[in-house]
Amino acid sequence: LGAWCGALADRFDRRTVLMAAEAGLALVAAAFAVAAACGLLTLPVIGVLAAAWGIVNAVDTPARRALVPQLVPPADAPAAAALSGTLLLVGMTLGAGLGGLLVPAFGAAVTFGINALSFLVDVAVLATLPIGPSPRTPRAPRQVRD
Repeated sequence: LGAWCGALADRFDRRTVLMAAEAGLALVAAAFAVAAACGLLTLPVIGVLAAAWGIVNAVDTPARRALVPQLVPPADAPAAAALSGTLLLVGMTLGAGLGGLLVPAFGAAVTFGINALSFLVDVAVLATLPIGPSPRTPRAPRQVRD
C-alpha cells in the first residue's frame, strides 16, 4: 500500500494526512484496549486490528517522511530525515519495553489505553507545528506506477 499512500500524501496537505493517520492509530490502539478490557482479545480480533494498524501505518509513514523536509532548511533535510527515522525506531523499541513492564503491572487494557493516548499527543503536537501548507502534486495518470 506504500505507493498508493505515498501518492495520497503528495496530493493532500501532509500535516493533515499525518494527523488523521495518528488519530487512526489512536483508534486502533483504543480498540485493542476495549477488546482487552472486555476479554475479547482473541486471535481473529488481533488479526483484524493488526491489519487495520498496518493499513493506517501505510498512510502514516509516507506522510511523516514527506513532512520532515518542511520543518528544516533544505540543506538539513537529509540529516533531519535520518534523525526522524532513528527517533521513531528508538521510540518504538522503548515503547515496546515500557509496554512489557506495564502489562504485568496494570494489564493489557490500560497499557493499550496509554498507547492510544500517546498518539493523541502526536496529533496535538502536529497541530502546533509552525509550517505552511504542503506542496501538492495534482492527480495524474500512472502516477503510482511512475
